[in-house]
Amino acid sequence: MKKQACPSDRSALSPRQDPARIFRSLPVIFFFLLWLPLTARANAPAPPSYFYGEITGAPAEAAFADILIPLDPSDEWYVEFNPQQLGGIGSDSPIVRYAEDGYRSLFFHCRGVDAYNCTLPSCYFILEDGSLSLDELAPSLKVALLDTGGNILQVSEAASLLPAEENTFPRSLRYNAAEDTLEIQFEPFYTGSSPSSRPWTLPLLLAVLARMALSIGIETLLGIPFRLRPLWKIAVVNLITQILLAALILCSPGIIYYTALFMGEIVVYLAEFIAYLSLFRGESRRRIAAYTLAANTVTLAIGLAMNHWGILVG
Repeated sequence: MKKQACPSDRSALSPRQDPARIFRSLPVIFFFLLWLPLTARANAPAPPSYFYGEITGAPAEAAFADILIPLDPSDEWYVEFNPQQLGGIGSDSPIVRYAEDGYRSLFFHCRGVDAYNCTLPSCYFILEDGSLSLDELAPSLKVALLDTGGNILQVSEAASLLPAEENTFPRSLRYNAAEDTLEIQFEPFYTGSSPSSRPWTLPLLLAVLARMALSIGIETLLGIPFRLRPLWKIAVVNLITQILLAALILCSPGIIYYTALFMGEIVVYLAEFIAYLSLFRGESRRRIAAYTLAANTVTLAIGLAMNHWGILVG
């Protein structure tokens, strides 16, 4: 005679009804909610520590740009020589020895600066402290154009880094070497880029929404080669996640960018994998795991590339 299921028979309960299984899932849910504010930073524009430069009219032999700031050997940020991957520039190069009017090389004399992307005509550098902006290091800057050996070809006039408006920071510069004109562009802080709460602006909001839409679209389309159907389930998972992240970032404390980027993304991988296991029950775990890894890695790489090139940074 076939055994009849009764309420006390746990084997008769579905996974959704099994209290023990629900209880075991609570740590995962709690961990996911704990790290949601972190993951939002991965889709946010680059933090203030990213500074971009556009150089036009440079001499033909110019290969690199350097930033000169007022810097004294007694300053806490000063180092004798900070090696960079810029041609063959060594510790005895003219740019490293330059100290006219108290201005010294930011790249070669300032601790915690990564400038390997400062080749002409478009370049950027990064301060290792993700919440630090350039105006916190110096009140002004000059641009120096260098050849591959670190010889100084041209030095601009000084330009102020001090923001004229509250809650803004220097984001980029434009230097026309032929006309010797230097302009600094400032940008409002966005929430989560620094320890204090900062206002959202329309350009920033549109940039974040565009990045969210791009992320959702790419991850949805990537479901096609993995034969996951229907695709709307992928879109819904990503839409809900993005909305939750956008809401939670408004009240989250500032956290270092790279912590959010790498640790937060791990949680996104795990959370979406669990969601897809529930939504695509007929598919193998291996296929769902491969899709989750591929889709999130692709969108992460695109986000980093957009930060690199200054695309949709608000």
